[in-house]
Amino acid sequence: MIDPTAIPAGKWGESVAGVDYTRILERVKLSVQRARLMSDEDLEAADHAHEVGTYHAPTQPGVIGLRTGPGVFFPEVPGVPTLAAIIDDIWLADRDLSKTLTSETVTQYYVFLVRTILEGSETLNLSTIKKLFADMWQLKIVAWGVFRALHGATIAVDEPLELGPFTIYNWEAHGDRIELRYPPHYPGLHKRHRPGEGDLWICTEVVARDSDRAVEIADERFEQFEAVIAFMLGWDARWQEIGILNYQPTTRLDVIVLTEEHYGGHRGTERRGTGIPVDVDAPWFRNTDVGHDLLWKYLLEDYGTKGAVDLHSRVLRTVIWAGKASRDRDCGRKLVQFLFALEALFSQQDHTQTLSERLAECVALCLGDTSESRRSYAKRTKDLYEKRSALAHGRTQSIVPQDRRDAHTFVRDCARAFLTRPELSVLKSIKDFNEWIFAEKYR
Repeated sequence: MIDPTAIPAGKWGESVAGVDYTRILERVKLSVQRARLMSDEDLEAADHAHEVGTYHAPTQPGVIGLRTGPGVFFPEVPGVPTLAAIIDDIWLADRDLSKTLTSETVTQYYVFLVRTILEGSETLNLSTIKKLFADMWQLKIVAWGVFRALHGATIAVDEPLELGPFTIYNWEAHGDRIELRYPPHYPGLHKRHRPGEGDLWICTEVVARDSDRAVEIADERFEQFEAVIAFMLGWDARWQEIGILNYQPTTRLDVIVLTEEHYGGHRGTERRGTGIPVDVDAPWFRNTDVGHDLLWKYLLEDYGTKGAVDLHSRVLRTVIWAGKASRDRDCGRKLVQFLFALEALFSQQDHTQTLSERLAECVALCLGDTSESRRSYAKRTKDLYEKRSALAHGRTQSIVPQDRRDAHTFVRDCARAFLTRPELSVLKSIKDFNEWIFAEKYR
């Protein structure tokens, strides 16, 4: 269970990260000088005149959807920050806010402030800007359980299934537990809300100041869950898919081939999407021999307040890129993403080697156990990287299925090496890995 106090909230006039109030004030002054109040009729006139800008009908902060008065029009003027730029300044000025509020919520607070200034009930000065941040900081940080329907999967109904930061529920069998953990506003919530297809829901807990930001954070995690599962499925990811946001149901694609003279006939049926549901209770998804158990642990680390250690985070990014590649049907995109995965694992700020040389050396030393095999791995990695670069830069490049298979194998085996080999799994940083590389080359 998440402790909402794990993320420190700012106080009046204070900042977790150190906000440059003076800079923001100067930019807000430019914006407010050009902004003006507009009724719906005035807005319509501006629209007919093709005046470029952004119009907002402000609501009282914290009161959803309740219009409180005239709107504010922010015209786009050369040399004056746009509304979007001002919102970015405020939202990104403090990590505490950007992690816990949506930019839309910040817009709500800012536009309401501008309207009060234009109406004369508020004066724009440094204290005004500090109070704007203070008002947002004082919004309560809450632990949210975010649920989405999970498709293409089955679990045993006895107990909810926990996989790192995710819990999978059978909506019928575990509904009472959900209701107990998250008391609903009215009885029987678990019976009224269920997935449109299937009966599984997946939940992750996040901390945020508003529910929209909680959903944004959770959806990023759900995308990662899909990718991690696809990595674990490996070659089967094209046919066995577990989906939340990117689920592709099974479809049948028939084809008929014709010429002017001949009927080529029905050439068979291709099935796309998932077939048999995947049992995520299966031991494979927590297998210790290939390191799947550690991936869920690394996700828990990564979502925590301290974050994952460097190499654990690199392994996660590698697995996520590989999972995305596994789900892609295009061979060229697959190859590019598999090479992105290797870059995520091994790249560094070092001008003594090209990236191609760095990847070739790392793959060779991680996977090869003889001089001959290491030379072979290095040569093949450079060849794959050259094809990836050609694709990424728009040059014509022939990609054959073996390219995709080799890239997939290299990424999978390198990730597993960091998860299962004692001498690599204990490393914490890229510096530690570089020292291992040096020792391995000269042993």
